[in-house]
Amino acid sequence: QSNNGTVGGMDTRNNGYIVNWLLLGPITGIDVGEEGGCDPSVDFLDGDDTLAAPAIGDNVGGYTWTAWFEPGSEVELDDIMGGPTPHEAYAFAWVYSESEQNVTLAWGADDGSRTWLNGELVRNDPTCHGTVADQFQETVTLLAGWNRLMFKIHDQGGGFGVMARFKDDL
Repeated sequence: QSNNGTVGGMDTRNNGYIVNWLLLGPITGIDVGEEGGCDPSVDFLDGDDTLAAPAIGDNVGGYTWTAWFEPGSEVELDDIMGGPTPHEAYAFAWVYSESEQNVTLAWGADDGSRTWLNGELVRNDPTCHGTVADQFQETVTLLAGWNRLMFKIHDQGGGFGVMARFKDDL
């Protein structure tokens, strides 16, 4: 359906922005690697981030996946799970597609982030910056049925958030 309605139960009426999320974090005590860098840490979710397929209430390493409805475009993680930095969070969305299709995924995150679709790395961004709509855009392939979209966001200080949308009709 159009990105101004629903996609398999996922409400995207806000210019295609994903508004229904599962969130995990804030994860603290992480290995931040290069001092002052914003590259997300290595796998946290049961040893392999690519396998994530969470449900509300699932527990991983003492953290619990929770549901979040974001009526705007950006999930302001500082407001939801602020705290001392550095820290990280995961944002996950189930995305439904009637058929296999190529679409444009557009997103922004504050600070660095790692993005996966169906367990495949779409992009790793190790840089420190604010959230900018459509900062990153990649053509991705949605499979017929349910797809797993996940972001791991590293916060080195300042803002902490993510926003994502599909710029094509699904």
